[in-house]
Amino acid sequence: MRWTAVFWALGLGMASTAAGEITAAAGAPPAPDLQSSSRTAADSTAITEWTVDSLPFVAPTAERPAYVVTHSGGQHDFGQVPAGDRPPAAGILDQQVEQALGRLHYLRADAIHPPTLLIVFSWGVHCSPGDDFEDPGYRNLLDRAALVGGRKFAGELQKALEQNETLAAATSMQPFGAQMPGARSMSMASFFQSQSPIEDLRRRDLKTDHLLRQIADDCYYVVVSAFDYSSVARGKQQLLWRTKFTTTARGAAMAAALPALIANGAGYLGLEMNEPELFTNRRR
Repeated sequence: MRWTAVFWALGLGMASTAAGEITAAAGAPPAPDLQSSSRTAADSTAITEWTVDSLPFVAPTAERPAYVVTHSGGQHDFGQVPAGDRPPAAGILDQQVEQALGRLHYLRADAIHPPTLLIVFSWGVHCSPGDDFEDPGYRNLLDRAALVGGRKFAGELQKALEQNETLAAATSMQPFGAQMPGARSMSMASFFQSQSPIEDLRRRDLKTDHLLRQIADDCYYVVVSAFDYSSVARGKQQLLWRTKFTTTARGAAMAAALPALIANGAGYLGLEMNEPELFTNRRR
């Protein structure tokens, strides 16, 4: 299936031509606003996922801080990246991540306090792979969904896409999603499209609608991953938690958007979450 057909399947038309779980190779963080999903102006998401291995993990406190070593995994871009979009100056994001972690009681290890965690972070821009990209399994779209909304959301989208394909075949319709607004009549195929699993998912709530729209646009991201330090030394790389921040790249420059993303989303670092949360990425 051509890449553009994916966006028709989401009912997004061609207003945007872009759609990953990234393997993770700022001031005082704001308290997470768990009501922020009601903000129609939200343009960013945060999701932290704890692993099964992280069950013994206890978030640090002022009385019991965690001592860490941080490592920059650098910039990793995906898809057709616009030319000339420059990242922040060297060291800016490293400093911001370390400061944000410090405010959450993840402190730099030293000779007196050996590390218990290795924290790795990376960043970049995720864009569509291009018009001619063949992806019958929606691989890149689902990777992007996992980046923006987490593994659970990506699984829900995959199920809806598969059900949409089944419905399309059963009704001999093109898997293009809902009928475009303004049409005066609706064929039987269009009726089934308007009742499609993709539309059912979209109508679930405003947050889900926002997530579906965000994965259909270019986005900047920052991924921060925490590993048990002793496991890394043994070559096991036991992941404890991973926080993913994303924000729309539309009308923004990477050099400004990424530092703001860390500053505005920092309160979600390492926070155990059941679902992604939305927030507004304004420069401070």
